[in-house]
Amino acid sequence: MSVQIREYAPTDALKPFVVHYWEGIFCGSSSAALYQKIAPTCYIDFILHLSEARCEIKLNSTWQMTPAFHLDGFWTAPFDIRFWDRVETFNIRFKPEAMYYLFGIPAAEFLNNPDNLEDVFGSSFISFCLQLEASKTVEDRIRLADAYLLKRLNKIKQKHFYVQMASDLIRHQNCEISVDSLSKEVCISLRQLEREFKSMLGISPKTYMRMARLNLVHQIISQQPNVSLAQLSYLCGYADQAHFAKDFKKLTGELPSAYLNGKGKAV
Repeated sequence: MSVQIREYAPTDALKPFVVHYWEGIFCGSSSAALYQKIAPTCYIDFILHLSEARCEIKLNSTWQMTPAFHLDGFWTAPFDIRFWDRVETFNIRFKPEAMYYLFGIPAAEFLNNPDNLEDVFGSSFISFCLQLEASKTVEDRIRLADAYLLKRLNKIKQKHFYVQMASDLIRHQNCEISVDSLSKEVCISLRQLEREFKSMLGISPKTYMRMARLNLVHQIISQQPNVSLAQLSYLCGYADQAHFAKDFKKLTGELPSAYLNGKGKAV
């Protein structure tokens, strides 16, 4: 049982929209599946399976095989996945506001939903996916992805987008900004900011802040595996450990200690 993740940077022009490309190798077995509980993140992942084996996702109490390529949409609650064999993937992690800039579709369309991309983006995107799948190296896939996304970026007429500005502020300031301050920073009213977030992302600025803060939790854990819960709550800007535990449970369904102990468990 093992998980291997490698991350790669996109070309500079795409960095406002793409967090990174990443490869994943998830090794379960026919007798003991690798189970993972996936917490909400503040991003959207494009997942391309490179082998016949795929992961399964638990939706409405039923395990379902994922498509060969799909989007792991915006999740506001945790979900479970499992791997019975060696599953290899190539993935693109998007900032949620990028979905509108690159594809003309608001991220709200993907809220709590692993979308089949053929239904959403049409045949040209499927052709791109098949080219990625046929490529022999990760370097070739990154070059293809850079070229395709740059072409998409040039096709979409860009406009002033308050949600992009506000989302960037939330992420770059490690969530240490109030919603009131956020509306002042982007020079729109609080009510308008709420409407913009609901329209484009399907969630409120406050919910996105919680998701971004949880993302920061995982980032710190990956860099400091032995960090204590008290240190973690402090580093993520919580007033106390109890507030951290309450917020964490709201998004993951579990207390921090139980969630971290069970993550990646094989049964």
